[in-house]
Amino acid sequence: MDLKDLVEKGLVKEIRNNNFMEAEPSLYQSIPQQKACDDCNKLVTDRRVSYSKRHTPKPHVRIKCTGCNLYKNPNTNNFDCEAKQIESIWREHLQVMHKY
Repeated sequence: MDLKDLVEKGLVKEIRNNNFMEAEPSLYQSIPQQKACDDCNKLVTDRRVSYSKRHTPKPHVRIKCTGCNLYKNPNTNNFDCEAKQIESIWREHLQVMHKY
């Protein structure tokens, strides 16, 4: 696949054309493509996961997908919790975990 094919498919675009100097090639920039998130199937361009260490009620790490803004549920290991739900889920999970 050459550069002309990439431009025709819309994967790259020309950002500067240097026609005044034939020795230098034109500059191209890649266009971000949207694809489905691995966990929530929403369309995202850049899927990143952030980790935050928490100390209350017990030390634990919360994992958040920044593409879909969902937290990883410790019980199901899927990104299916919003910020309002994750606090109570972690509290219950840590009570069961540290019960013994």
